Amino acid sequence: MTIRSLAILFAAVLGTGRPSAPLPWIDSGHRIIAAWTWAELTPATRGRVTELLQAHPRYQQDLLAGLPEGSSAATAARHAFLQAAVWPDTVRDVAHPMRKTHNQPRWHYIDLPFEMDGVKAEVVVAKGEGPRDVVEAIRKSRADLVDGRLSTADRAVALCWVLHLSGDLHQPLHACTMYSAALPGGDKGGNDCHVQKDARYDNTRFNLHFVWDSLLGQYQSAEIDVSMAAGLAQRDDLARRAFGAALAELDPAAWAQESHALCRKHVYLDGELRPTPGSGDSKERPKVLPKGYVESAERLAVQQAAKAAYRTADQLNAAFAAK
Repeated sequence: MTIRSLAILFAAVLGTGRPSAPLPWIDSGHRIIAAWTWAELTPATRGRVTELLQAHPRYQQDLLAGLPEGSSAATAARHAFLQAAVWPDTVRDVAHPMRKTHNQPRWHYIDLPFEMDGVKAEVVVAKGEGPRDVVEAIRKSRADLVDGRLSTADRAVALCWVLHLSGDLHQPLHACTMYSAALPGGDKGGNDCHVQKDARYDNTRFNLHFVWDSLLGQYQSAEIDVSMAAGLAQRDDLARRAFGAALAELDPAAWAQESHALCRKHVYLDGELRPTPGSGDSKERPKVLPKGYVESAERLAVQQAAKAAYRTADQLNAAFAAK
């Protein structure tokens, strides 16, 4: 069953599946990965992360946002875990009270170059202290998560980052920037170029990064996201055993190289896909994605979601078992 057919099925069953406007992978993608991760946690780890997240400084306002009234304690715990995976994007909002202290834009990606047309990338190394990219940010967040010298509130925030960034790094365009004659300064992970998904409809023009961020769906219901994760996890090709030894790789630097290679092959089609420079609302007509591109991308997206979930669950189970 494909991601689209699952979405149609759960929308029909739950009655709330109308796609939302573009959200600040998209929220649904992070929640689907988190729900998949939650299902892989041991009961002991679930108890530990539930207790830890209750110390989050915005537990009631952010992590329990959208929780249906009358929900059980178990449902609330899972809901908070899913919202924790979204929280590093939530704090990007200019009105969020923790934005100035906790928004970390450069933590979400790493600009590994894909050079074409003989153009050499001029990668600018971020200045200042602290993590400079998603690889360094994951390492810091993992360390903070188990650092007994930190407050439980700080460790709860670190858990949010571990969940979120593990998902981000499995999205290929969070580990690759394409440089070409048309885009000599790079396309910023697909944000500075746009494509058209369907030649028949002008309203299918998007920047390339958004196309990939939204592959797991755009829903305003955590209940649908949980159901999507459960449905995908039942597929034989997405079962833990299907990934073999790959799940033993927990080094974020290796994940970055893996995502970069997938980006070259599946996003840019080894250089055959040359997106049109500009944003998705540009007046210039963009390149139309080739036939079968979106379907192939969806297959890769769910595979990456599965790997992110299994790897993150294994990491958390190990971390909290050691406490």
